Amino acid sequence: MPLRAPPWARYESVEAGIASIQAYAKAQGYALRKCGNKYDKRTPPQVRKVFV
Repeated sequence: MPLRAPPWARYESVEAGIASIQAYAKAQGYALRKCGNKYDKRTPPQVRKVFV
């Protein structure tokens, strides 16, 4: 079953919003992870995958 969107809200900062979304996902039995973009080895490097 896919994770439903959390209730709409405004937050003081991006960090507070992300923390709220992670808490919502955890309560539903999901885990969200945050990581950087993956770059390939070309010159100049190009973004290969974008993770949120």
